[in-house]
Amino acid sequence: MRNSMSRRIVPAFFLSVAALAGTANRAAAQVFDDFSDLNDTANPAWTHLDGLVLSDGQTWDASTGRYRLRGPTNGYTLGANGDLGFVGSYVNSSFTDVKVSADFVEPATASAFGITARIDGNNTFNELRGYGYMYEPFAAGGLGEMVLFKMTGLNLHDMGSQQVTLDLANKDYTFSLEIIGNQLHGKVLEIGGGVVAEKTATDLTNPYTSGHSGLFAYSGSARHAYAEFTVDNFRSEAPSNAIPGDFNGDTLVNNDDLVIWKAAYGQTDVGDANGDNVTDGEDFLIWQRAFGAGAPLASAATAVPEPATLALIMPALLAAGALVRCGTGCLHRS
Repeated sequence: MRNSMSRRIVPAFFLSVAALAGTANRAAAQVFDDFSDLNDTANPAWTHLDGLVLSDGQTWDASTGRYRLRGPTNGYTLGANGDLGFVGSYVNSSFTDVKVSADFVEPATASAFGITARIDGNNTFNELRGYGYMYEPFAAGGLGEMVLFKMTGLNLHDMGSQQVTLDLANKDYTFSLEIIGNQLHGKVLEIGGGVVAEKTATDLTNPYTSGHSGLFAYSGSARHAYAEFTVDNFRSEAPSNAIPGDFNGDTLVNNDDLVIWKAAYGQTDVGDANGDNVTDGEDFLIWQRAFGAGAPLASAATAVPEPATLALIMPALLAAGALVRCGTGCLHRS
Protein backbone atom coordinates (compact mmCIF):
# COMPACT_ATOMS: atom_id res chain seq x y z
CA MET A 1 0.00 0.00 0.00
CA ARG A 2 1.24 3.43 -0.85
CA ASN A 3 -0.11 6.64 0.70
CA SER A 4 -3.60 5.54 1.63
CA MET A 5 -2.65 3.76 4.86
CA SER A 6 -1.55 7.06 6.36
CA ARG A 7 -5.13 8.26 6.11
CA ARG A 8 -6.50 5.63 8.50
CA ILE A 9 -6.68 7.91 11.50
CA VAL A 10 -10.48 7.82 11.57
CA PRO A 11 -12.41 4.81 12.94
CA ALA A 12 -13.09 1.80 10.73
CA PHE A 13 -16.56 3.10 9.97
CA PHE A 14 -19.24 5.39 11.21
CA LEU A 15 -22.87 6.08 10.47
CA SER A 16 -24.09 9.06 12.43
CA VAL A 17 -26.73 11.74 12.64
CA ALA A 18 -25.04 14.62 14.46
CA ALA A 19 -27.17 16.94 16.52
CA LEU A 20 -24.73 18.53 18.93
CA ALA A 21 -24.72 22.23 19.73
CA GLY A 22 -21.99 24.01 17.81
CA THR A 23 -21.89 21.41 15.03
CA ALA A 24 -25.20 22.11 13.35
CA ASN A 25 -23.48 22.69 10.01
CA ARG A 26 -22.44 19.04 10.05
CA ALA A 27 -25.75 17.58 11.14
CA ALA A 28 -26.34 14.95 8.47
CA ALA A 29 -25.91 11.24 7.83
CA GLN A 30 -22.45 10.02 6.95
CA VAL A 31 -21.15 6.60 5.96
CA PHE A 32 -17.48 5.61 6.03
CA ASP A 33 -15.71 2.32 5.44
CA ASP A 34 -11.95 1.65 5.40
CA PHE A 35 -12.58 -2.13 5.35
CA SER A 36 -10.33 -2.75 8.33
CA ASP A 37 -13.03 -5.12 9.66
CA LEU A 38 -12.17 -7.29 6.61
CA ASN A 39 -15.75 -7.67 5.39
CA ASP A 40 -18.48 -5.83 3.47
CA THR A 41 -21.40 -7.39 5.29
CA ALA A 42 -21.73 -5.02 8.25
CA ASN A 43 -20.79 -1.58 9.50
CA PRO A 44 -21.74 -0.62 6.85
CA ALA A 45 -23.44 -3.38 4.90
CA TRP A 46 -22.84 -3.34 1.15
CA THR A 47 -25.34 -4.58 -1.45
CA HIS A 48 -23.79 -6.35 -4.44
CA LEU A 49 -24.74 -5.55 -8.03
CA ASP A 50 -24.25 -8.20 -10.71
CA GLY A 51 -27.31 -8.13 -12.97
CA LEU A 52 -26.79 -5.16 -15.29
CA VAL A 53 -25.23 -7.07 -18.22
CA LEU A 54 -26.24 -10.67 -17.36
CA SER A 55 -22.67 -11.61 -16.39
CA ASP A 56 -21.82 -13.89 -13.46
CA GLY A 57 -18.91 -15.08 -11.33
CA GLN A 58 -18.31 -11.69 -9.70
CA THR A 59 -16.38 -11.44 -6.42
CA TRP A 60 -16.35 -8.81 -3.68
CA ASP A 61 -13.38 -9.22 -1.33
CA ALA A 62 -12.49 -7.06 1.69
CA SER A 63 -10.32 -9.69 3.43
CA THR A 64 -7.09 -7.72 2.87
CA GLY A 65 -8.36 -4.49 4.44
CA ARG A 66 -9.10 -3.11 0.99
CA TYR A 67 -12.17 -3.69 -1.15
CA ARG A 68 -11.45 -5.50 -4.42
CA LEU A 69 -14.27 -6.04 -6.92
CA ARG A 70 -13.90 -8.36 -9.91
CA GLY A 71 -16.30 -9.16 -12.76
CA PRO A 72 -15.62 -11.67 -15.56
CA THR A 73 -16.53 -10.67 -19.12
CA ASN A 74 -19.09 -13.40 -19.79
CA GLY A 75 -22.37 -11.49 -20.13
CA TYR A 76 -24.45 -9.77 -22.77
CA THR A 77 -22.72 -9.34 -26.14
CA LEU A 78 -22.66 -5.72 -27.31
CA GLY A 79 -21.10 -5.00 -30.69
CA ALA A 80 -17.37 -4.36 -30.77
CA ASN A 81 -17.17 -4.58 -26.97
CA GLY A 82 -17.71 -8.33 -27.13
CA ASP A 83 -19.08 -10.10 -24.05
CA LEU A 84 -19.64 -7.62 -21.25
CA GLY A 85 -18.62 -7.89 -17.63
CA PHE A 86 -19.96 -5.77 -14.77
CA VAL A 87 -19.49 -5.57 -11.02
CA GLY A 88 -20.88 -3.05 -8.55
CA SER A 89 -21.71 -2.49 -4.91
CA TYR A 90 -23.45 0.19 -2.87
CA VAL A 91 -24.16 1.17 0.73
CA ASN A 92 -27.78 1.13 1.79
CA SER A 93 -28.13 4.70 3.05
CA SER A 94 -29.95 6.96 0.61
CA PHE A 95 -29.00 10.59 -0.04
CA THR A 96 -30.40 13.53 -1.98
CA ASP A 97 -27.57 16.08 -2.05
CA VAL A 98 -24.46 13.99 -1.59
CA LYS A 99 -20.69 13.85 -1.78
CA VAL A 100 -19.16 10.43 -2.53
CA SER A 101 -15.46 9.62 -2.50
CA ALA A 102 -13.15 6.60 -2.55
CA ASP A 103 -9.41 5.98 -2.82
CA PHE A 104 -8.40 3.87 -5.82
CA VAL A 105 -5.27 2.19 -4.55
CA GLU A 106 -4.12 -0.54 -6.93
CA PRO A 107 -3.84 -1.11 -10.69
CA ALA A 108 -7.21 -1.80 -12.32
CA THR A 109 -8.24 -3.76 -15.39
CA ALA A 110 -11.49 -2.52 -16.88
CA SER A 111 -12.93 -0.47 -19.70
CA ALA A 112 -14.19 1.88 -17.00
CA PHE A 113 -14.39 2.04 -13.20
CA GLY A 114 -15.40 4.62 -10.64
CA ILE A 115 -17.91 5.82 -8.07
CA THR A 116 -21.68 6.18 -8.25
CA ALA A 117 -24.27 8.42 -6.61
CA ARG A 118 -28.06 8.52 -6.52
CA ILE A 119 -28.30 5.03 -8.02
CA ASP A 120 -31.61 3.21 -7.64
CA GLY A 121 -30.07 -0.20 -6.83
CA ASN A 122 -32.02 -2.03 -9.56
CA ASN A 123 -30.11 -5.28 -10.14
CA THR A 124 -31.95 -6.54 -13.21
CA PHE A 125 -30.72 -6.53 -16.80
CA ASN A 126 -30.41 -3.08 -18.40
CA GLU A 127 -32.24 -1.30 -15.57
CA LEU A 128 -29.73 0.34 -13.19
CA ARG A 129 -30.04 4.14 -13.03
CA GLY A 130 -28.00 6.86 -11.39
CA TYR A 131 -24.93 9.07 -11.80
CA GLY A 132 -21.24 8.32 -11.73
CA TYR A 133 -17.71 9.55 -12.21
CA MET A 134 -15.47 7.04 -13.95
CA TYR A 135 -12.03 6.56 -15.44
CA GLU A 136 -11.80 5.12 -18.94
CA PRO A 137 -8.15 4.10 -19.48
CA PHE A 138 -8.65 3.23 -23.17
CA ALA A 139 -10.39 6.48 -24.13
CA ALA A 140 -8.68 9.38 -25.94
CA GLY A 141 -6.56 7.04 -28.00
CA GLY A 142 -5.35 5.17 -24.93
CA LEU A 143 -4.42 8.30 -22.95
CA GLY A 144 -7.47 7.96 -20.69
CA GLU A 145 -10.40 10.15 -19.67
CA MET A 146 -12.40 10.97 -16.57
CA VAL A 147 -16.12 11.08 -17.39
CA LEU A 148 -19.19 12.37 -15.57
CA PHE A 149 -22.11 10.22 -16.69
CA LYS A 150 -25.80 9.54 -16.26
CA MET A 151 -26.68 5.85 -16.37
CA THR A 152 -29.93 4.54 -17.81
CA GLY A 153 -29.35 0.82 -17.98
CA LEU A 154 -26.66 0.02 -20.54
CA ASN A 155 -26.58 3.61 -21.74
CA LEU A 156 -23.96 5.84 -20.12
CA HIS A 157 -24.72 9.40 -21.19
CA ASP A 158 -21.52 11.47 -21.26
CA MET A 159 -22.18 14.67 -19.29
CA GLY A 160 -18.62 15.90 -19.53
CA SER A 161 -15.20 14.33 -20.02
CA GLN A 162 -11.59 15.36 -19.52
CA GLN A 163 -8.42 13.79 -20.88
CA VAL A 164 -6.17 12.61 -18.05
CA THR A 165 -3.76 9.71 -17.61
CA LEU A 166 -3.79 8.08 -14.19
CA ASP A 167 -0.73 6.12 -13.04
CA LEU A 168 -2.42 3.55 -10.80
CA ALA A 169 0.65 1.32 -10.90
CA ASN A 170 2.60 3.87 -8.85
CA LYS A 171 0.10 6.31 -7.35
CA ASP A 172 -3.16 6.36 -5.40
CA TYR A 173 -6.05 8.64 -6.30
CA THR A 174 -9.20 9.89 -4.60
CA PHE A 175 -12.25 10.06 -6.85
CA SER A 176 -15.02 12.34 -5.57
CA LEU A 177 -18.46 13.19 -6.90
CA GLU A 178 -20.63 15.87 -5.34
CA ILE A 179 -24.23 16.38 -6.46
CA ILE A 180 -26.33 19.29 -5.23
CA GLY A 181 -29.70 19.60 -6.91
CA ASN A 182 -29.01 18.98 -10.59
CA GLN A 183 -25.38 20.17 -10.39
CA LEU A 184 -22.60 17.55 -10.62
CA HIS A 185 -18.99 18.14 -9.63
CA GLY A 186 -16.40 15.42 -10.18
CA LYS A 187 -12.80 15.66 -9.01
CA VAL A 188 -9.70 13.46 -8.86
CA LEU A 189 -6.92 14.10 -6.35
CA GLU A 190 -3.57 12.37 -6.28
CA ILE A 191 -3.16 11.29 -2.66
CA GLY A 192 -0.35 13.35 -1.19
CA GLY A 193 -0.50 15.63 -4.23
CA GLY A 194 -2.92 17.96 -5.94
CA VAL A 195 -5.91 17.95 -8.25
CA VAL A 196 -5.36 16.05 -11.50
CA ALA A 197 -8.88 16.26 -12.97
CA GLU A 198 -12.06 18.24 -12.32
CA LYS A 199 -15.33 18.52 -14.22
CA THR A 200 -18.79 19.98 -13.63
CA ALA A 201 -22.11 19.37 -15.36
CA THR A 202 -25.80 20.21 -15.07
CA ASP A 203 -28.55 17.66 -15.68
CA LEU A 204 -31.43 19.50 -17.36
CA THR A 205 -33.39 16.39 -18.40
CA ASN A 206 -35.37 14.62 -15.68
CA PRO A 207 -32.55 14.57 -13.11
CA TYR A 208 -32.38 11.78 -10.55
CA THR A 209 -33.14 13.25 -7.15
CA SER A 210 -31.94 10.66 -4.62
CA GLY A 211 -30.45 7.22 -4.24
CA HIS A 212 -27.54 5.14 -3.02
CA SER A 213 -23.78 5.66 -3.30
CA GLY A 214 -21.29 3.04 -4.38
CA LEU A 215 -18.75 1.63 -6.80
CA PHE A 216 -18.81 0.02 -10.22
CA ALA A 217 -16.76 -1.24 -13.16
CA TYR A 218 -17.46 -2.74 -16.56
CA SER A 219 -15.38 -4.20 -19.35
CA GLY A 220 -15.70 -6.17 -22.59
CA SER A 221 -14.02 -9.33 -23.77
CA ALA A 222 -12.63 -7.36 -26.72
CA ARG A 223 -10.35 -5.61 -24.21
CA HIS A 224 -9.07 -8.95 -22.84
CA ALA A 225 -9.54 -7.54 -19.35
CA TYR A 226 -11.92 -8.31 -16.50
CA ALA A 227 -13.76 -5.52 -14.72
CA GLU A 228 -11.48 -5.36 -11.68
CA PHE A 229 -10.38 -2.61 -9.26
CA THR A 230 -9.55 -1.95 -5.60
CA VAL A 231 -10.60 0.86 -3.25
CA ASP A 232 -10.05 2.04 0.29
CA ASN A 233 -11.59 4.75 2.49
CA PHE A 234 -15.04 4.93 0.93
CA ARG A 235 -17.23 7.79 2.11
CA SER A 236 -20.74 9.03 1.38
CA GLU A 237 -22.13 12.08 3.14
CA ALA A 238 -24.32 15.12 2.84
CA PRO A 239 -22.21 18.07 1.60
CA SER A 240 -23.01 19.98 4.80
CA ASN A 241 -20.69 17.55 6.62
CA ALA A 242 -17.64 19.14 5.01
CA ILE A 243 -15.01 20.47 7.42
CA PRO A 244 -13.70 23.93 6.43
CA GLY A 245 -10.07 23.49 5.43
CA ASP A 246 -10.47 19.82 4.50
CA PHE A 247 -9.76 20.29 0.80
CA ASN A 248 -9.29 16.61 -0.08
CA GLY A 249 -12.43 15.36 1.67
CA ASP A 250 -10.75 12.82 3.98
CA THR A 251 -12.36 14.41 7.12
CA LEU A 252 -8.92 15.47 8.35
CA VAL A 253 -7.45 18.96 8.21
CA ASN A 254 -3.72 18.41 7.81
CA ASN A 255 -0.68 19.09 5.64
CA ASP A 256 -2.20 17.20 2.70
CA ASP A 257 -4.79 19.97 2.50
CA LEU A 258 -2.07 22.63 2.54
CA VAL A 259 -0.53 21.03 -0.56
CA ILE A 260 -3.88 21.36 -2.33
CA TRP A 261 -4.33 24.96 -1.18
CA LYS A 262 -0.90 25.91 -2.55
CA ALA A 263 -1.60 24.29 -5.93
CA ALA A 264 -5.02 25.97 -6.20
CA TYR A 265 -3.99 29.43 -5.00
CA GLY A 266 -5.37 32.02 -7.39
CA GLN A 267 -6.19 29.38 -9.99
CA THR A 268 -9.23 27.31 -8.96
CA ASP A 269 -11.71 27.13 -6.08
CA VAL A 270 -10.47 23.71 -4.90
CA GLY A 271 -8.87 25.38 -1.88
CA ASP A 272 -11.90 27.58 -1.15
CA ALA A 273 -12.83 27.21 2.54
CA ASN A 274 -15.13 30.21 2.97
CA GLY A 275 -17.42 29.82 -0.03
CA ASP A 276 -16.32 32.91 -1.98
CA ASN A 277 -15.32 30.76 -5.00
CA VAL A 278 -11.65 31.70 -4.92
CA THR A 279 -8.58 30.20 -3.24
CA ASP A 280 -6.68 32.90 -1.39
CA GLY A 281 -5.07 33.88 1.92
CA GLU A 282 -8.38 33.90 3.78
CA ASP A 283 -8.73 30.19 3.05
CA PHE A 284 -5.23 29.58 4.41
CA LEU A 285 -6.23 31.20 7.71
CA ILE A 286 -9.33 28.99 7.91
CA TRP A 287 -7.18 25.91 7.23
CA GLN A 288 -4.73 27.03 9.92
CA ARG A 289 -7.44 27.48 12.56
CA ALA A 290 -9.00 24.10 11.68
CA PHE A 291 -5.71 22.19 11.58
CA GLY A 292 -6.13 18.83 13.35
CA ALA A 293 -9.93 18.76 12.99
CA GLY A 294 -11.18 15.21 12.52
CA ALA A 295 -8.07 13.62 13.97
CA PRO A 296 -7.64 12.60 17.63
CA LEU A 297 -4.44 14.64 17.98
CA ALA A 298 -2.15 16.68 15.81
CA SER A 299 1.30 15.18 16.28
CA ALA A 300 4.45 17.20 16.74
CA ALA A 301 5.59 16.03 13.32
CA THR A 302 2.59 17.73 11.73
CA ALA A 303 2.25 20.72 14.01
CA VAL A 304 0.05 23.53 12.76
CA PRO A 305 2.10 26.26 11.08
CA GLU A 306 2.49 29.42 13.12
CA PRO A 307 1.12 32.71 11.80
CA ALA A 308 4.64 33.63 10.71
CA THR A 309 4.42 30.85 8.14
CA LEU A 310 1.81 32.85 6.26
CA ALA A 311 4.30 35.67 5.92
CA LEU A 312 6.62 33.25 4.14
CA ILE A 313 4.06 31.51 1.95
CA MET A 314 2.04 34.47 0.72
CA PRO A 315 4.87 36.64 -0.69
CA ALA A 316 6.28 33.62 -2.53
CA LEU A 317 2.95 33.11 -4.25
CA LEU A 318 2.32 36.77 -4.92
CA ALA A 319 5.81 37.28 -6.32
CA ALA A 320 4.74 35.40 -9.42
CA GLY A 321 2.51 38.35 -10.31
CA ALA A 322 -1.25 38.69 -10.59
CA LEU A 323 -2.93 35.27 -10.57
CA VAL A 324 -6.22 34.79 -12.42
CA ARG A 325 -8.79 32.10 -11.62
CA CYS A 326 -9.58 29.59 -14.32
CA GLY A 327 -13.14 29.39 -15.59
CA THR A 328 -15.36 27.25 -14.60
CA GLY A 329 -14.64 2.01 -24.87
CA CYS A 330 -17.98 1.68 -22.89
CA LEU A 331 -21.29 -0.08 -22.46
CA HIS A 332 -22.90 2.45 -24.75
CA ARG A 333 -21.58 5.93 -24.07
CA SER A 334 -23.55 8.72 -25.69
